[in-house]
Amino acid sequence: MSEDDLYDVSGWLLFYAVIRIGFAAAVLIFVGAGILATHTSIPYLDLIPVFTGLAAGICVVRTSTWAIPAVALDMAVSLAFFITTAFQRGLRSPAVLLEEAIKLAIFCAWFEYFRTSRRVRNTLGRNLFANESSNEDLQASTE
Repeated sequence: MSEDDLYDVSGWLLFYAVIRIGFAAAVLIFVGAGILATHTSIPYLDLIPVFTGLAAGICVVRTSTWAIPAVALDMAVSLAFFITTAFQRGLRSPAVLLEEAIKLAIFCAWFEYFRTSRRVRNTLGRNLFANESSNEDLQASTE
């Protein structure tokens, strides 16, 4: 793969965006259908990770300047909800512990991807916890 191929939303970056947008759309459809069918409401707090994921996915697809902050916010919210639900569920059974460990491993993999990936840097202008890349940095990385 050439360096020029790393300036568009494809590969794992596209996978992240599609997963976040698709998951948010599915949750909103199921929640909406459930509310209409049962005439009940759900706690709005539970929808925060859905909307942050949707925003992050859309920002990544549009290669917005807000993409990295949106991804950072999405990851922070996801981690906060992961921690609170893990404590609420308790880690008494091996199955729950394994499920939580897998979720944490997936979270860590995405975090490292957005922190170190050249595609993320080239497409979105910088990585997580990095300064904005100048055009000179991007040109130097292609040489």
